[in-house]
Amino acid sequence: MTFRYHLLEIVFRMASRYIKNKTIGLENIPPKGQGYIAAANHRSFADAAILPQTLVTARKEAVHMVSYAELFDKPIMGTILRWAEGLVLDRSSKEGIERFFRDAKRILLEKHECVGLHPEAHISKTGKLGRGRTGAARLALETGCPVVPIGLFGTDIVMPPGTTKLNYKRRAMSIVIGKPLSFRKYMRAYEAGDERVKEEILEGATTVIMRAIASITRQHYPFGERALARLAQYGEPDSGGAA
Repeated sequence: MTFRYHLLEIVFRMASRYIKNKTIGLENIPPKGQGYIAAANHRSFADAAILPQTLVTARKEAVHMVSYAELFDKPIMGTILRWAEGLVLDRSSKEGIERFFRDAKRILLEKHECVGLHPEAHISKTGKLGRGRTGAARLALETGCPVVPIGLFGTDIVMPPGTTKLNYKRRAMSIVIGKPLSFRKYMRAYEAGDERVKEEILEGATTVIMRAIASITRQHYPFGERALARLAQYGEPDSGGAA
């Protein structure tokens, strides 16, 4: 963790002390030395500060949040994201997307740290879970690292969707961290599969992740029923690490 990252973490910790209610499930964070993917629902711009600040307390090391490339171009936001060792996701080209996955896998497999993201990709205006994108599932399938599902509560009260205006409502936020999900038993089929097989495994694994987040946040995730059924045919029960 760099000095700048540590400084940001202190600032965010002090800012959240008044507005955070409780954190449940820190014991579910994998032990230090193992990379993992933190996948949370997305209710507010505040998520990008509250989620890593909370996870840092578990292992005292950096959490690398994924942000779109255009946010790094904003004067203040870009500086904060760079200080926070954020991962750049450039959606403008296939090379930009693949560069992100290379950088993320390096964090997971070489630095053995956390990559944090929101599978919905965009802030929910209603608080309801949107359809999950496949990025978290792809990272898990290509690295063997677990996905930790996380539920964020009340961040939309502290910072309403679409705004950066803070509302310092006491004890408004809570975070619940679920048990890690492993997708190792699908890795062999994913690696050997053609594009159709890869897509089916990605969609099924994404459904598993989103349903775990939905369970934590007490919601119904209405997508991916067929993808989940197709996923079952690709598992290796005896290889360990059921999803």
